[in-house]
Amino acid sequence: MNKKLRILTRNLQKLFNSEIIKKMSLKHQVVKRKSKLTGEIFLNLCTFYGEELCSAALTKLCTRLSAKDDILLSPQALHNRFNKGAAEFMKNVFNEMMKVQSDILREQEQLLKTNFNRITVVDSTIFKLPDNHKNIYKGSISKSGAKIQLQYDLLTGEFILCEVMQGYKNDGSYIPKLQSTVRKGDLCLKDLGYLKIEDLRFIENVDAYYVSKLKIHMNIFKRQEVTEIGFGGKTTVRDRYSLIDLYKLTEPLSEGETLELSEIYLGNAYKNKFKTRLIVTKLSEENKRKRQNKQKEEIRKGHKIAGERDEQWASINVYVTNTPVETIDALKVHELYTLRWHVEIMFKIWKSNFKIHRVKKTKIERFECFLYGRLIAILLSLCIVFTSRKTIYENEGKEISELKSFGIVQDYFDVLRQKIFKGEIIVSTLLLKIFNLIKKLGLKCKRKGRKTLALILKNIEITEAELVKMAS
Repeated sequence: MNKKLRILTRNLQKLFNSEIIKKMSLKHQVVKRKSKLTGEIFLNLCTFYGEELCSAALTKLCTRLSAKDDILLSPQALHNRFNKGAAEFMKNVFNEMMKVQSDILREQEQLLKTNFNRITVVDSTIFKLPDNHKNIYKGSISKSGAKIQLQYDLLTGEFILCEVMQGYKNDGSYIPKLQSTVRKGDLCLKDLGYLKIEDLRFIENVDAYYVSKLKIHMNIFKRQEVTEIGFGGKTTVRDRYSLIDLYKLTEPLSEGETLELSEIYLGNAYKNKFKTRLIVTKLSEENKRKRQNKQKEEIRKGHKIAGERDEQWASINVYVTNTPVETIDALKVHELYTLRWHVEIMFKIWKSNFKIHRVKKTKIERFECFLYGRLIAILLSLCIVFTSRKTIYENEGKEISELKSFGIVQDYFDVLRQKIFKGEIIVSTLLLKIFNLIKKLGLKCKRKGRKTLALILKNIEITEAELVKMAS
């Protein structure tokens, strides 16, 4: 048996075990001891058929239980089973599944050896909820909404953080939790919503790295040494900080040209200033037009207010980073930052494949069973997809499409429901079948002019000679 397949199967058995789930369900009083609706069956209903848990009529869910598990429940009886204990049970299983996926993906090697231990991306997705949930899930642009914060490692696929919160909370409030996960040698790709100078300072202080876009309103200074002659001819050398107008600085650049400034300071020039590398690229007219159209759409929807600098900044990309210039030059900085959009692909999978945002009016406990059931299904699929990604890349040198591969795993949900509790041999046989199908039907299509994850990582891959030098 393939080593990675063994790791995957062995760790899944830590959670998808009838006795373990039985104990958890009894602890949370999900089922009664003599009930036909066991914790295992309830988990399967919320996980493998959870897409319709908040949208289908209770009658349909009861029919499904009868067809799949030969259990006859009335709609009212099933309605009563979606209670506080059931919601806590599903949340508990989700938390345990987070540990399992970490064990599976950390035990495997990275996709490629790079100059960084991990490359982490973070973002949030928000979706509207029915108004009857507003007391528990207060919204921002609607009365009720839920937000999920996701941080994951691009090199292994591990979800480092995945937390549900109220929709009105801004991303910046999550920074302290993100800081608790930063490790020496990490590269953190930062979205503007998570950009704070003190956070960049924190990352640098723990010997980690960052690449972030810069906010429009942030002041940028350059330092110059100025010689002053005082009373009696005494000479004094002082530091003088002057504001930089990036738009004027980049106006002479041609389309696609990049400018790097190494001795740059952010924030207040005379208090808590922060030194960083700054990279500016002038966009093509086509990309400038796309950005302007996006800005207009955000203003129309009320997501932002028009500013006088928006027009100027629409023509440039501005990054700050503390990565070493010897290994990550200005052009590589832009390529690295584009990897951040993989989290958007993940959210697209959540919504397109798993319909995590499709919620109709139900009681709060049924919604939470649906939500955590969807997240458990996503984590299970994640383990299978990223284990197969590593195996296929090592053996074939080919990359898989995450969107296609998650879809393939999801098509096997009915079979997974039947076999995942049946033991290691049966589960590993099924997983091998899914691996082979992903290898055949889930490969990434090559697109002209678009670099894939592996190609970008290849540019920062550590050679064998460098590894030997680092070890000596």
